[in-house]
Amino acid sequence: MQGIFAQKKVLWDHFQRTGKILPEVRPMIAASWLRCQKLQIDVQSPVPQILSDSEFKEIGQKNQALIDVSKPCIDNLYTLVEDSNNMITLHDRAGHMLYYICCEEYYNQVNGNNHFCLGVRWEESTIGTNGVSLCMLEDAPIQVYGAEHYCFRQHPHTCSAAPIHDNDGNIIGCLNMSGRNTTSNLHALGMIAAAAYAIENLYALYNSYNLINSTFSMIFEGLIVLNSALKIVRTSKRISKMFLINANELVGQHISFILPSRDFQTKLANAHYPFSDMEQDFVFNDKLVSCNVSVTPIISKDMLSGIILLLRKTEEINKIANEVSGNKARYTFNSIITQDQDMCRIMRTMKDVASTQCTILIEGESGTGKELFAHAIHNSSNRVKGPFIAVNCASLPHSLVESELFGYERGAFTGALNTGNPGKFELANGGTIFLDEIGELPLEIQAKLLRVLDTHRISRIGGKTEKELNVRVIAATNRNLLKEIENYRFRADLYYRINVLTFFIPPLRSRKGDIPLLAEYFIQGLNHGPDGLPTPKRISPACINCLDGYDWPGNVRELQNAMICAYYCSGGSRTIEVEHLSQNAVGNRIRQFTLSGPESISQEAKNEYTLDQRENLIRILKEADYNVAVAAATLKINRATLYRRLDRFRINLKDYRRQSNVIREDS
Repeated sequence: MQGIFAQKKVLWDHFQRTGKILPEVRPMIAASWLRCQKLQIDVQSPVPQILSDSEFKEIGQKNQALIDVSKPCIDNLYTLVEDSNNMITLHDRAGHMLYYICCEEYYNQVNGNNHFCLGVRWEESTIGTNGVSLCMLEDAPIQVYGAEHYCFRQHPHTCSAAPIHDNDGNIIGCLNMSGRNTTSNLHALGMIAAAAYAIENLYALYNSYNLINSTFSMIFEGLIVLNSALKIVRTSKRISKMFLINANELVGQHISFILPSRDFQTKLANAHYPFSDMEQDFVFNDKLVSCNVSVTPIISKDMLSGIILLLRKTEEINKIANEVSGNKARYTFNSIITQDQDMCRIMRTMKDVASTQCTILIEGESGTGKELFAHAIHNSSNRVKGPFIAVNCASLPHSLVESELFGYERGAFTGALNTGNPGKFELANGGTIFLDEIGELPLEIQAKLLRVLDTHRISRIGGKTEKELNVRVIAATNRNLLKEIENYRFRADLYYRINVLTFFIPPLRSRKGDIPLLAEYFIQGLNHGPDGLPTPKRISPACINCLDGYDWPGNVRELQNAMICAYYCSGGSRTIEVEHLSQNAVGNRIRQFTLSGPESISQEAKNEYTLDQRENLIRILKEADYNVAVAAATLKINRATLYRRLDRFRINLKDYRRQSNVIREDS
């Protein structure tokens, strides 16, 4: 062995004296010497590059995975060679020394040689020919003997180095063993190559494990891994958030620790194929969490070796269902078109109470837009990101009201889904439920609704447990609920439970100036809609006058339909005239007025449009001694129409009676 080192020394001396390389020099060593000569590297005292502490820390962080995987292998390998006085080093792709291990004797021998310290770069361009740079250049295990090193200070050492690759075959570093020429192990290169190969495999496993861990952490659903005995062996981080616990508390526990259903435990123990269960109740620290469960058994040699449970909270599934179904509020207070002072006052109050949790009752005639206000209240509340579920109680079949509102468990009744089904209240959890036409609810359902409002908990049909709810209730009705109570059609206790904040939406006929405003709004909407004509349409003053004089028993809904009809009936005309209203709900009065003229219309219509001056109406009232019934008979109209005219002309009947010393209550 010593003859080899002597021969290498002769070859190196010849090259240094003559600049010529003898044939006995290995080709890769010869090529390296020539590169070093060209770079004019100092043969006696090369100056290596050494990282600063901060630079070394940064390089270490970038290569932490390589260091963590390699350390155990290097330490185990060293136990085999520690008696041969060697140093084992780990380097990154650029040649920086990341880690080393050696005996005290060898360390003392190289102490002071700055080629053997952390952060030094074993690169051919700075310290000349060496095993670390050559193995990565050649992408193969390399052994460099004594004087094969270009620089004189490395001649006492032999390097055995092998590259380390990642999963894609890219070089990420190398492993090197350096020893004194007199103590070098003949099998060093083989051991280093084997160790580098082992590090590559461990590095691949390390990355795979990290990938699995990252996948576990990133999956939105909760993951629980069971062994064949149904004991929990692993959980994802998501489980901690779902159950509000430290998931490590579950490891080692039987699944019954959080899943009380024995039937489902039996299904798990006998699982051989994947299956899903729409809902199971998990319990931890007296907290119930309903989850959708997907089960994937792990089968090995026809035996159950483990089970993967994929959990998703039912409320999260309900949230997705609401988004798909469009269960969200679409309107805000800005969507409500009005200039009526009473309406503006109502909306201001609604905005003030929107952020409270109080139940709200909205009263008003059909077509006044009660649901519009419910949407606006929800969108002004702190529940705006939650669902908005609208339920028309009048449209629900009597036999299905309970299941629609409160849901049912599997097998609760004939025809029930095997998976069970959540009710509207569960779907509205975290948001608002709007119970339109609440006066139509059957009495037996009213009793259950009262309990839900009182306890904020719900029990499905056939259910054994109650679920907590966080739902804000807005109810609406066009009935007089007090009269419904008198007639035993509505529960008094439920009325006083929902009658916390009550708003009455005025009918359209009593909203000053809103009829022309809304009519123009609807026409502009049609102008800019998909069926809008190139030339926008407008409403004539005469048509506006007719609209303003009509009662609108169907309120805003009727007015909108009238404008749609008039818009399309006007054909190519740019102006919507009175005659274009003839096909809509305004009725015979307007049709007679527009087609036949004032002479042929009824006396009632004639009175409506000829006695349109305030003085005439006051005169007739005075002649009737301010008796509304007598004045209405004189005009041949009913009292409701007369009251609307008084309201339109802002005639305060009490003031005129007081001036005439007339005190009367009209019957």
